[in-house]
Amino acid sequence: MRSSHNLPPRLPSSPRHARGQNHHHPPPPRPPRPGMPHLLLLTVSDPPQKECELELNVADAASRGSRVDSWVHSSDGSLHGLYLQFQKEMLEPDGLRGIRDLTDRGYLVGVWGHNGRDPDDYRTFHRLVREAGVSFVNSDLPRRFKMGEPSAHRGVSFGL
Repeated sequence: MRSSHNLPPRLPSSPRHARGQNHHHPPPPRPPRPGMPHLLLLTVSDPPQKECELELNVADAASRGSRVDSWVHSSDGSLHGLYLQFQKEMLEPDGLRGIRDLTDRGYLVGVWGHNGRDPDDYRTFHRLVREAGVSFVNSDLPRRFKMGEPSAHRGVSFGL
């Protein structure tokens, strides 16, 4: 991963979560031990091609919560979240809600995409971070890309 966006832990954003009414969800994963990385489960959005691939459609993520929990939690420990393959539905209301459900449940969420097929621009990943709570975005943006360097953004409006 060439570029990541890691945000500090967020406060609960949904009223259900804020009132502590999510008692039916497993506890959020513990932070990694010092020197230990965050461990995310890689998922795909296309039909699986290998036995080890796990398919997850973000628009259905909320209804598949127990399935996702079974992938991430086990008797010998838990992963910290999911690394989701980009889906165009992620930018639609149901997709944003699906990702937000995962982040509200305490999971870290990253997004990866196919180079040349999926969007790889500031507007897309900024929206995923701002509206869905995504913590990591895989990107092939040029090294000169950074806030305050307009020529690197190729005309993208930031709207921060």
